[in-house]
Amino acid sequence: MQPHRLLRPLNSPDSGLSRWNCRAPAAVTMLATTLAALVVHLLWGWQWTVLAAIFGGLWKGRGGWWIGGAGVGLSWGILVMVSFIAAPRPTLRMIETVADILGGFPAPFTVVVTVLFGVLIGTAGGGLGTQLRLVIPHKWSG
Repeated sequence: MQPHRLLRPLNSPDSGLSRWNCRAPAAVTMLATTLAALVVHLLWGWQWTVLAAIFGGLWKGRGGWWIGGAGVGLSWGILVMVSFIAAPRPTLRMIETVADILGGFPAPFTVVVTVLFGVLIGTAGGGLGTQLRLVIPHKWSG
């Protein structure tokens, strides 16, 4: 009796990963995930950045959770920096207001928590993409 495909070792020829022959260096995958997260964030809103993380995890395979987390976190950090460069006073006023609502925390704490939330969303999406890579069969492989 053959073991189920998902229970076989990842490097076996019958495992789900052997059909996905689109391995790219981690830097390329993270750059693509970061750019996808930026585009999705600007087009549809922050909630949809998880789609970019799923894409990154699906593309990376094993370890896709950190590609998703780093890519989305980096994109959110870039957006915060662009906000400070484009409109420093209104951005600082908004961050101070949010910090006061959260209980009088320092303003940099609000920025760190915001980016860490993006990392959390990205990590969850990247992990989901990694698992989807094991489940979804690749239709274009021979």
